[in-house]
Amino acid sequence: MAALGSRWDGLSEHLIAHFYALDKDGNVDTSEPEVFAPFAEGAEMAMQYNWQSPFEHMGPESKAPAITALLQSGALSAFSSQARGVLNFFGFSADGQNQSAYDRFVDSAKGRTGITKINSTQIFNGMPPLRLTCTVLFRAWADPEREVEAPIRQLMRWAAPKKLAERGIFSGASDERSGIEYLLPSEAPTRIAIAYANRTFADMVIESISEPLTSPRARDGRYTMVALPMQIASLAALDRGDMQRLLRGDGRIGTREP
Repeated sequence: MAALGSRWDGLSEHLIAHFYALDKDGNVDTSEPEVFAPFAEGAEMAMQYNWQSPFEHMGPESKAPAITALLQSGALSAFSSQARGVLNFFGFSADGQNQSAYDRFVDSAKGRTGITKINSTQIFNGMPPLRLTCTVLFRAWADPEREVEAPIRQLMRWAAPKKLAERGIFSGASDERSGIEYLLPSEAPTRIAIAYANRTFADMVIESISEPLTSPRARDGRYTMVALPMQIASLAALDRGDMQRLLRGDGRIGTREP
């Protein structure tokens, strides 16, 4: 397996990421070259778990938000006192017994809420794939083409679809195409694996890759140094067993030629 990347003499092998192409069965595609490069500072692995509390809008706060806010804050007590004053001014008076019970009710509501452990309980509502945000570094010591340009091209090849059909799926049926090729004429991008610091990330896909066009260049226009930002995601969400295998570290899935 050919290897594309820059020389990093003296840098620990654990700090160099190795990128491999995978075939449709998830095995390393030895017909494709390996790309190796260290991560710039700030690379991170992110996992997001979606928890929601579907019962939080079933309490009195959502049914009568203004009234419950007035009761909890005690503002309703002051409002009722003002209301009684207005009624007395116009010659109306409330029954004393009923008014006393009303005042006790309003006072007892101060500082209370309808939120409980039941209506605030969260439920697990799925999760997106694992995401790896990183910037890979390439620099040229002797050959900008082999050490910088070629590995960047390879990563971009993996990120792009293998093939996009020129025609729509229902236009111009041809005897040369099989049924599945007629229905699904294009080919998705390459799945990859990443080996880094004794951890193996697979199966992964490149979601985004950015080429900084103003990076330093040699006299012939080729890059001499590039910091390439990438966002990579797992093909599917990971469960506990997947995470245990990832964090335990299964070692390299390929070898880098010197």
